[in-house]
Amino acid sequence: MIMIIVIKKKYTQDFLRLYNISAISRVENPQDFQKWRNGGGSFHQSACIDPTALTEVGAIVHSKALLGANVCVGSGAVVGPAVTIGQSTKIGYNVALSNCIVGDSCAIHNGVCIGQDDAN
Repeated sequence: MIMIIVIKKKYTQDFLRLYNISAISRVENPQDFQKWRNGGGSFHQSACIDPTALTEVGAIVHSKALLGANVCVGSGAVVGPAVTIGQSTKIGYNVALSNCIVGDSCAIHNGVCIGQDDAN
């Protein structure tokens, strides 16, 4: 969803920073994303997602991300490239995760942003 908009239009660095869109996100091809069968969220084909994980509609899981067993990713959440989420973890709505590892049985509340800012 966001990926298609970013690829088709040029935005200023301020826009990209405001919405926490990294340089990696901007070069991913929208055709590399598919709809996850359990919940309807989008995931990159290189992501590794346990079959029991749930990604709600509007959630995006980027390249090389790893989601463990019984993980739930809320609508509007963005799991950045190479992020790892441990088993039985709940990611709330509109959460942004980048450059991080979230352990087992954690709860990340709605709207939280975790990770390192873009270096630019």
